[in-house]
Amino acid sequence: MARRRARRAPAFKPPTLSPLLRVAARCLPTMVAGSTPLIILAAGFFLAGRAEPFRVKEVRWPSGATLRQATPSLTGVPIFAVDLQELQRRLEAANPGFQQMRVSRLLPSTLVVETWERHPVAQVRLGNYYPVDVHGFILKEGNTKPIEQLPLLQGVEGGGRLVPGQSARSQRLQAGLKLCERLSRERLLSGHVLSSLDVADTERLSCVLDGTINTKLGSLGGLDQALPRLQMVLSSVNAQQMGRLKSIDVRFTDPVIVPE
Repeated sequence: MARRRARRAPAFKPPTLSPLLRVAARCLPTMVAGSTPLIILAAGFFLAGRAEPFRVKEVRWPSGATLRQATPSLTGVPIFAVDLQELQRRLEAANPGFQQMRVSRLLPSTLVVETWERHPVAQVRLGNYYPVDVHGFILKEGNTKPIEQLPLLQGVEGGGRLVPGQSARSQRLQAGLKLCERLSRERLLSGHVLSSLDVADTERLSCVLDGTINTKLGSLGGLDQALPRLQMVLSSVNAQQMGRLKSIDVRFTDPVIVPE
């Protein structure tokens, strides 16, 4: 009877690694050893940031500014754990009277809050007279009398409520503010004072200059032609003649000047 030949199990062969994996395998110990100082340094910064010297001891507010803090006390909180952007967002929401706010760290233990005031370009009458900035925010501080050097916007009631301490969405108000800002920026009035601006009808804009001179500007879309005409009239009329003017109409190619 023939003897059966014993079968041997095939020898184990490790899987063949791609050249890229072989290089990675050889470099791994070196990479781990090289990154150890970085890991230790990062851990050191993390622990140092939570150490007593790096905990908030003071929040430095702008001098003379009345602010609602809108957050619990931050005293004792690790200074690097404070989310500056979130804190800034909360402060701006609680203090809309400021145009912008910024929070920064002053190491080792101080948070600094900076504020930028709103700059009014006009005023509206809502019982009292309230200043309005170029973005349409109506400041809370009202006056019983008109505010000097600020034009009075009239006919702005349509298109949204006007509430002190809030931004207004009235399209008429926005149109009036942009015109006031443009007149000031481009110095189109040649030293004269814009006393009031009526935007009740954006097709028939009008204003009062120097408190007495009624001026017809025309439509909102025609201002690019009307304003240079107004500038030409104001620069060509001397002070004595200006005192005797009743009205100016710059809606037409040839301006119409009406004396008293």
